[in-house]
Amino acid sequence: MRKEKKNNDAVRTNTLNLDGNPKIGTFFNKDGLSLRTYEWGVENPRGIIILIHGIKSHVRLSFLKPNVEIVSNDKAILIDGENYYLYKGSWVEEFNRNGYSVHGMDLQGHGLSEGWENLKAHIKEFDDYVYDVVQHIAIILKHFNSKGKERGTLPNKEHSPNGKNLPIYFIGYSMGGHIALRILQMMEDSKDEIVRSINLKGCILLAPVILYKELAKPDSFAFKFVCLPVSKMLCKIIPRFQLKS
Repeated sequence: MRKEKKNNDAVRTNTLNLDGNPKIGTFFNKDGLSLRTYEWGVENPRGIIILIHGIKSHVRLSFLKPNVEIVSNDKAILIDGENYYLYKGSWVEEFNRNGYSVHGMDLQGHGLSEGWENLKAHIKEFDDYVYDVVQHIAIILKHFNSKGKERGTLPNKEHSPNGKNLPIYFIGYSMGGHIALRILQMMEDSKDEIVRSINLKGCILLAPVILYKELAKPDSFAFKFVCLPVSKMLCKIIPRFQLKS
């Protein structure tokens, strides 16, 4: 009989966890939703990497390796359902090896984070994703700048004088790339102390969502008298209706 082991996470039935044993945490956003966070930390980090995943995904699914055997373009065999996410050979491992602490969160309505109105991939406004990521960054910075000497929190003074303002790098995939761009827009003229304190040194966008297909021009007849009225009516009749992806 295999022993059960907890790793700040749901009970796992395997004594060996292959996801790199990240430090797992939660925080509550401005709407009271519990959001799941992950930290693959290193001692004396030279910088912080923030991972932002895409829609209908989550951090470990997007940035760790799947534990599968690829048979063909159409077929893959799952090797271990209890260890689906592999740290070894992943981007996260490579970043750690090069001295970077890696952080990510499951966006609201994704992964193990709660969703607005208890629905998956459902939000009030798109910028709620942005505010959540900024709040997570603020928590990370407070953690790194504290006087505590926990594992993975020792700033590298060579890269960060006085242990403050470690360089930060964003990696946004798909919708996560759009979120990263929105944060960049906010940083331009934001008066928010948290946003202005982000020492951003780089932003990597992987197949980012930048443009949406326009159904009709905002000043066109189709938009004013078809798209807009119909969308408002549907919002009132079936506000929580979700299309299958």
